[in-house]
Amino acid sequence: MQGIRVSRWRDLILVQEDAFRIWIIACDSLGGIGPQPEDVYPASAKVVGRACARVVLMEILAAGGTPVVLVDTLGVSMEPYGREILAGIHEELERCGLGGKVAVTGSTEENVWTKQTFLGVTGLGLASPQELRLGRTALGDLVLVAGVPKSAPMDHVDLDDPDVANPTTIQRLLALDAVHEILPVGSRGIRYEAEELAHGAGGVFVPLPSPSLDLGKSAGPSTCVLVTVPEDAVDPLSASLSLPCHVVGSIRERELG
Repeated sequence: MQGIRVSRWRDLILVQEDAFRIWIIACDSLGGIGPQPEDVYPASAKVVGRACARVVLMEILAAGGTPVVLVDTLGVSMEPYGREILAGIHEELERCGLGGKVAVTGSTEENVWTKQTFLGVTGLGLASPQELRLGRTALGDLVLVAGVPKSAPMDHVDLDDPDVANPTTIQRLLALDAVHEILPVGSRGIRYEAEELAHGAGGVFVPLPSPSLDLGKSAGPSTCVLVTVPEDAVDPLSASLSLPCHVVGSIRERELG
């Protein structure tokens, strides 16, 4: 254990094994959504698996990591729904080019019959210190939202909706030199995550007077992501993506006194 450093960056745990390797640990949970009798919002078990795996994959990728392991903790039995959830997890990996490259393991609830769906997914990713993309936001950056915040039960959430972000969105953004930092949006909404980016840069988030998106709305399974870029990069970046993009504010220096 000597030399191993454990730290937290926002919702991520970072474990620096040595000068070359940093493990990135991300997690997500989902409950009350699914095909069971007492689920609040109906969805297929496969969609449940895809959604939960998607969030974790997006968080690891956005941090600059390569996903290595996904651990699923299912609050349902393997038959019939657990197997479908696992199929959804593997489908999401295939869709972003990670099929066969990420180990999947986990557990199911076989002792009692549950009436409501629950799933947790923990992901482990690996990055070098040079690959890590946390804390790169700069004062003066604009905050662009790629995708549209959507969350059940307020919205119908279709994981294949062309208006929502996915792991491939992150992969495309990572290839753009102008992108400083990427942050998937979760249940706490755009404003909260933008303030987290600003905090990491030692500044404050200043929203536009009338932003075109609801900054407090939950984005459910990370249906949108924040991207910090210099002002002159906004138009080229927006043109390179096939989903809606909106500037919602900027990162500014804190006022003293």
